[in-house]
Amino acid sequence: MFDTREKWLVVEMGTVTYQTAYRLQTQVAEMRIRGEFDRNLVLLLEHPPVFTTGKRGGRRNLIIEDAVLQEKKIDVVSIERGGDITYHGPGQLVGYLIVDIDALGLDIRTFVTSIEAIMCRTAADHGVTSEGSIENIGIWAGRRKLGSIGIAIRRGITLHGFSLNIDMDLTPFEWIYPCGMKGVRMTSLSELTEKHFTMRDIAASVQRHLEAVFNIEIECISRNDLKKLLHFDLAL
Repeated sequence: MFDTREKWLVVEMGTVTYQTAYRLQTQVAEMRIRGEFDRNLVLLLEHPPVFTTGKRGGRRNLIIEDAVLQEKKIDVVSIERGGDITYHGPGQLVGYLIVDIDALGLDIRTFVTSIEAIMCRTAADHGVTSEGSIENIGIWAGRRKLGSIGIAIRRGITLHGFSLNIDMDLTPFEWIYPCGMKGVRMTSLSELTEKHFTMRDIAASVQRHLEAVFNIEIECISRNDLKKLLHFDLAL
């Protein structure tokens, strides 16, 4: 799709708190802006349970009491990405892309539709037909939402990315209006297929389609390798 063939770094992080992942993204983005780091980076990970609200959100679409959040030990984090409220939790693959879209010659809409294509192809690898939506960003299997996207941009560098529901407890989605929309039902690959999937298998599909859609090469590195490249820890 794009004529780049450059190498992007991909790190499979395992489980990382939302706050740690956010600090890492912002640090890398600032390094890129200052010219201290020149690689596009993709982080693939899972989060402990957390609700996040974007620029169009706030707590108005959170429909449970604070006492329930405390009982369930679920944080609520406000963030500068696009979109409204969503949920992250175990069994959901999250991909954060810290990418210089100006250097790639991409506008934000093309970038978002490319991510939708990656998610749809990944779902298809595992027996699920899905599609993107012009009205409601993310991917949908019929009338059920399978994956979400929220992006922020700082001086041409993207932050945040996508979440794809793999094999997770969908109950917390019932405690919000996902993406600010009443009546939306979330789903997962496991619910749709009645099969169980490993995160490693899904991550492998995502990486393959990243290469195909963006016409790049993937260089997989470890968390320790990333620490050495960035020269800071952030409790990785």
